[in-house]
Amino acid sequence: MPRLPRPRLADLHRRAVLVVGVLMAVLGALGALVHGPDDTVMLGEQVQPAPSAGLPTVVHPVSTAFGGAELVVRAEAPGGLFLGATHRVDVTDLLDGLRYVEQDSLGMSEPTFVEGFEVALAPDPLLGWWERSSGTGVREVRVDLDGPPVDVLAVPVEPRAPVTMSLGVHVDGIFTKALAITGFGLGLVLLWALGRRASRGVPSVDSPPHIDHLGEVPAVEPEPVPDPEPQHEPQPEPEPESERESLPAAEPVPAAKPAAVPVVEPAAATPPAHRPAPGQARPSPAVGAGVAVGVAALALGGWVRWRRARRRGTTFLLLLALLLGGCGLAPDGDDSDQKPGLEPRVVDELLADYTTRRTRAARRASAPRYDGALWVKAQTGSLVASSQWQAIADRIERNDTPVPRPVLAAEAVHAPLFRDYPMWGAVEVKEQGGGRQLVVFTRERFAEPWLATAAVDVGWGVVPEPDPSPEPVDRAAFEAGAAAAELVDAWWEDGSSAELIVDDLTEALRDELVPLFYPPEVVAWPDADQRRFLVAVDGGSWLLVTVHSMTIGTRSHALTSLVLLPSVGRPRVLASTVRRTLR
Repeated sequence: MPRLPRPRLADLHRRAVLVVGVLMAVLGALGALVHGPDDTVMLGEQVQPAPSAGLPTVVHPVSTAFGGAELVVRAEAPGGLFLGATHRVDVTDLLDGLRYVEQDSLGMSEPTFVEGFEVALAPDPLLGWWERSSGTGVREVRVDLDGPPVDVLAVPVEPRAPVTMSLGVHVDGIFTKALAITGFGLGLVLLWALGRRASRGVPSVDSPPHIDHLGEVPAVEPEPVPDPEPQHEPQPEPEPESERESLPAAEPVPAAKPAAVPVVEPAAATPPAHRPAPGQARPSPAVGAGVAVGVAALALGGWVRWRRARRRGTTFLLLLALLLGGCGLAPDGDDSDQKPGLEPRVVDELLADYTTRRTRAARRASAPRYDGALWVKAQTGSLVASSQWQAIADRIERNDTPVPRPVLAAEAVHAPLFRDYPMWGAVEVKEQGGGRQLVVFTRERFAEPWLATAAVDVGWGVVPEPDPSPEPVDRAAFEAGAAAAELVDAWWEDGSSAELIVDDLTEALRDELVPLFYPPEVVAWPDADQRRFLVAVDGGSWLLVTVHSMTIGTRSHALTSLVLLPSVGRPRVLASTVRRTLR
């Protein structure tokens, strides 16, 4: 059997182009098929069984190391439902002590029942949802997979309505990218086909016969060789005897044989069923690649439907969706069980809600009712004590000044990290047509509203920038804050302190309020949860809001001070505010 010649380097390059083109076309087609025009691949569907119908359902999605991907949660229920996403700490607090259904991970595993009291929830009005959607039909929310730990909560409106929930992954622009990859791969296949045709049209003289990718030697039709005409060789003339005798006898020369005609043996014959007919071209591998793409796409579609029906094995599909979506590796997601007490993303919503409750309470406390009972729905601590005193003062003075609705804008947010409720955060608030304050808002539970607890007028003073990476308050900082609060207490009583730096406006305020020979009585605010608020600021320092109860003669006041605790040096009072109270 003749030895097969080695393929040329150009043939290897063309085959590499073919392989890369087919792979890109197949992967691109699979990505487009899996995600669809909405750039979303749904991984599975879960329907609440009859025993758990109507209960809240919470999904705990896993965090991934891929950036650029979003978790898609779709849910529906007869009569409508609420679907919302927020930090896991918030959802855990909301469902504490209640009976609900828990769904772990993206794999659509079997749900877990958490026992508790069966209470009807109304989560839509609550503040703090990162995303929410409510109503009839299919509701949808999306959350980042590489962000902080997030929970998605579904609550049906009807008491016994089963919730149908499906999970998926959304990668923005993946469908267009997949089509582009498919087109580029098909372009490489076409380039290979054109190169192969060109190489067949210009055969090489020195190269051996072309070997295709199946390793077969192409059959070469032998050229017809004409029958050789009989030729008469000329007879040599006889030489004279004298010369013939003088020359040595020559060795006999063999007669020349006729030139052999090269005959190329044909390759092994293919079966008749697969042998192309005369004049018919062999099918191009590009066509085979296209057929392979289509078959793979149909196979994947059937596999996906089978997996959806089985509700198992979605890990591979998730990774395929992320990889085909071009998601890059991101820094490790925040899997901590801590969160800022007040997140910047919800501050505008908080101020709008607080403005509504504050305006309603102020108008109720003004003429003609002079009823300060609604202030507890907007404020607490020293602020509600001051507002209630003002309602009584307006009643005595018959103050009928109309109460306009204020316009509040947030300038900065200071909030430490918390593992559970209660929580608080301080907001630098600028009131249109008014002053500038640092307001401390507190929240006892996620299901309860934010209440303004303390406020200090900062005017045009400079408040340190918030710490970009806040941390929980450690013991050393807590003790430093308590020591600074005692220094403020002592300074207001005797007017001097070598360990405390006081700003000029605070000194002027004390000179105005405190009689020369009658020092005030200053004690910590009665409620321990409302007397000190400590948060880290940029530069390694701490910012303290401390509240005292101060009595001057027979009058009761709430003293609120803003103190900076530098990493090196004495504490510094930045601003102070004194308000009249009922106690």
